[in-house]
Amino acid sequence: MTPRTILVPLDGSLFAEWALPAAISIARRSGARLELICVHVPLDTMVPRNALGYQVGWAADVETRALEYLTSVMVRISRVADIDVSKAVRSGIAVDALLEHADAVNADLIAMTPHGWGPLRRAWLGSVAGGLVRKSSIPVLLLRPGEEIEPDLAHAVPFRTVILPLDGSGFSEEVLPAATALGELAGATYVLVQVVPPASTLHTVIARDVAFPHAWVDADVASALHASAHTHLDGVATRLRKRELRVETEVLVEPSAAAAILDFAERRSADLIAMTTHGRSGIGRLVLGSVADKVLRDARIPVLLYRPRGS
Repeated sequence: MTPRTILVPLDGSLFAEWALPAAISIARRSGARLELICVHVPLDTMVPRNALGYQVGWAADVETRALEYLTSVMVRISRVADIDVSKAVRSGIAVDALLEHADAVNADLIAMTPHGWGPLRRAWLGSVAGGLVRKSSIPVLLLRPGEEIEPDLAHAVPFRTVILPLDGSGFSEEVLPAATALGELAGATYVLVQVVPPASTLHTVIARDVAFPHAWVDADVASALHASAHTHLDGVATRLRKRELRVETEVLVEPSAAAAILDFAERRSADLIAMTTHGRSGIGRLVLGSVADKVLRDARIPVLLYRPRGS
C-alpha cells in the first residue's frame, strides 16, 4: 500500500536530517504527509528535582527549542516541496515514544538515519534505530547519512532498482507489499534474490555430525537446492508480473548470504534492499549475526526492513 503518513524522527543533528531527501521524494510522489518528531528524555530521569541548580523551567525550555528546530526544518522543506508536513515533540524513552506516536498518527512508514553509519560509526544494536526495527510492525526505511553537512532537501531519491532477498519461506515475502509500494513510485525493477550454499559448505556442515558425509552430500544435493530456489523465485515473480511489475530473479551460490546480497546489490547499482527481519530461522527479532543485521551494518544504500505483526 502506498505510504500515506511518513514518520521522520529527528534529533537536531545533520546526520539525522539525511533521511529527509528520501522522505520528501516519497511524499512528493505518493501524496503522503510527513510527520517530523523529536523525542527528548525527561530531565527528571537525569537530574533529580532536588539537585543543586535544578530549574523547573528546563523541561519547557527543551520542548520549546525542539519545536523551534522542527519549525525551521518545515520552513526548509516548504522551499523545495509542496507537501503536507506537521511536527510533534514527545518526552520519554525514544523507541517507546516513537512507536506510540506512530500509532497515534497512523504512520505506515518510518524513515530515519541510524547514526551507526558514516563518520560516527559506533555500536548499532541498542540504538533507537535498532529498537524500532526490533519492535515496530511498521516498515522502517534506514538511510545512509552523508558527511556532516546539511543535506540537499531537493535531491530526488527514487528507488529504481530494488533488491528483494528471499529464503524460500512465505515469511520472507512479507516485505513485498511495502517494497513494491515504494518501487512503484519510480517504476522500479525488482530483483528477487535467493542465496544457496555451495556443495562444499553443505559438506562441511553435515560432516560435523555425520560419520560418512559423502553418503549424504554430493553435487546432486546442491543442484536440487539451486533448482528449488529457482522454482520458488519464479513463482513469486509470476505473481508480481501479473501486476505489470518488472521483475527479475537471481540465485546466488555463496557461503555467506549477507555478503552475497551486498555484493550483488553493488554490482547491480541497486537503490534499495528490502527484507523481512527474520525468515526461516523463526527468530522473532533482529539479532546480532542475522543476515538482516549484517546487511544493515555494511550496506551503502537504503535498507527497508519489515517485522510482520506478531513475530
